[in-house]
Amino acid sequence: MRRRGYIIVTNDGRPYEFALSRKGREHCRDPFVQKKRKQESLQHRVSAILNDDDRFKEALETELQNRMNGTPSILSGGHGGSVSAPASSLNENEVIKVIRSKDEEISKLQCQLQEMKRQAQGPTTPVSTGPQRQRTPEQVKEERLLVRRRKKLATVYTSTNRFLDMNFFAKWDGNFPYRMKHSQWYKPGSVEILSEKNPEVRARDHVTGKLPPDFILAHQFKITHFGKNSITVEGRGLREKCTMRF
Repeated sequence: MRRRGYIIVTNDGRPYEFALSRKGREHCRDPFVQKKRKQESLQHRVSAILNDDDRFKEALETELQNRMNGTPSILSGGHGGSVSAPASSLNENEVIKVIRSKDEEISKLQCQLQEMKRQAQGPTTPVSTGPQRQRTPEQVKEERLLVRRRKKLATVYTSTNRFLDMNFFAKWDGNFPYRMKHSQWYKPGSVEILSEKNPEVRARDHVTGKLPPDFILAHQFKITHFGKNSITVEGRGLREKCTMRF
């Protein structure tokens, strides 16, 4: 006990008087204190290796090579020395867990690095597609009123299950069914619902003109979906569904 440092001599001559040393008192409070300290020291050295990619790779290669050769593995602890452990003290599952843990840590660090690069570059400037039209408060108010009017109009036609007529498109004020050239009546692609404010309507050569009121009813346009920001219209002659924004 004395040689191991658990007790000390408190007097100079015989009969000797003994007392517990600091180490002895610690062991009285916790018999496993030294074992815990060794584990903490080992964990600290292993953590130092896991936090260093080069050292981790070197230690892992050494571990695998030692397993193949059947020799004890050595984990270098840097300036703190080295810790030796028999190859049988670690199994393959533990090695896999260590590798997975390291991969997760590397992934997190890569994400942090990307975020730091993004912040260092500063906010991205959106690509300008042309001069932006500044809206006046009066224009904003008019647009909001138009949205409300269109929603109310679409609600009336949806609730009554009616086909869209000339009155609907006139009050909608923005989209209208147009007849396409070189196409038979009611065939897919013979009509399209286009925005009247879109200059493409006037530029396209295959647009004949607006459908007459009777023909609008004959094409049986109907609202098939009422969304938050738009409605979907289907009917005879349309090649595909038409989305009309409020």
